[in-house]
Amino acid sequence: MTSLIRTALAALPLLLALPAQAQIVVNTLDGGNDGSCDAGATGPADDCSLLEALDAANADPDESSITFSVSGTIPITAQALVTETVNLDGTSAPAGAGTVIVDGSGLSGGAALRFQGSSASGSTLFGLSVGNAPAAGVEVAVGVSGVEIAFNFIGTTPAGADLGNGGDGILLAGPNNSIGAPLGGNTIGFNGGRGVEINGAGASGNVLVNNSIGTDFRGADLGNARDGVRIAGAPNNNVSSNTIGFNGDGVGILFSGATGNVVDQNTIGTSFNGDDIGNTNDGLFILDASGNTVENNTIGFNNDQGIVLVGTGTSGNEVSDNFVGTNASGADLGNANEGILVEEAPNNRVGGNTVGFNT
Repeated sequence: MTSLIRTALAALPLLLALPAQAQIVVNTLDGGNDGSCDAGATGPADDCSLLEALDAANADPDESSITFSVSGTIPITAQALVTETVNLDGTSAPAGAGTVIVDGSGLSGGAALRFQGSSASGSTLFGLSVGNAPAAGVEVAVGVSGVEIAFNFIGTTPAGADLGNGGDGILLAGPNNSIGAPLGGNTIGFNGGRGVEINGAGASGNVLVNNSIGTDFRGADLGNARDGVRIAGAPNNNVSSNTIGFNGDGVGILFSGATGNVVDQNTIGTSFNGDDIGNTNDGLFILDASGNTVENNTIGFNNDQGIVLVGTGTSGNEVSDNFVGTNASGADLGNANEGILVEEAPNNRVGGNTVGFNT
């Protein structure tokens, strides 16, 4: 025991020498930037806006934390840019998660909030609403990894208001990021592009879990205009335990680089309770992509096929143990056309699925 105590005491100076994480408080709904963040000040002239807080955090090479002492809408006048490791915590707002709204309607282009450069890796984004941007709501750029995005409302609010971004809700181009969490994902709706797009060879190893995409916990129609989730030329991503409904298509996996992706345990076009939240087109499609796995999903009520494999480059995929047009209780969740359609797609394995009630 004495030796353990000596070891702990010897390590104490090293622990005390670790730099404290900078704590920055956004205390105004002003969307501008006067070049000075007076964090903690209370006077009307001494405030810290979101853009000022980000400038302060980006100027610090050590990890920073940004919290909020206000709730309401922040009409940003420039992109909210993260270039260092920053923890943005909207759950700290007085009225709770989602009550700080980052409004990008005043931007001329680009995402409302962007993680850029490898130094932004390891950042977190919790509990904000982000909407009305001309492009994506949130973008994780090429080379940015380890970002965690959870408990947010992208293109909407906790009340289900339409704040749709012009492009995708979340655009991922970097590797090994987490969208959603086991205890609480994001609600992503009303966006003019996809709910979530995972794009390019550099966007590998991402996890998309426990999100509501195109709907919310009430089952409301918050549909994104295009796919709920699109994996384009990106390898080895996992899409698991999401509810995906009311979008153009549910999930799309496409192009030659999209290999090794796993789509499992999602409800697509239906809810966990068997409600009709059908997507406008297919539940899930694979186009000219190989070596992907689609398993243990429940896919129903979509207005075209349940699952489609199409194109001569679509090979070596496995579609197994899904419920298509029904669920584990045997309910009628029929898709409008075929349950599973394989068209000009060679050497795929389709087996062990329960398929019923489709047209």
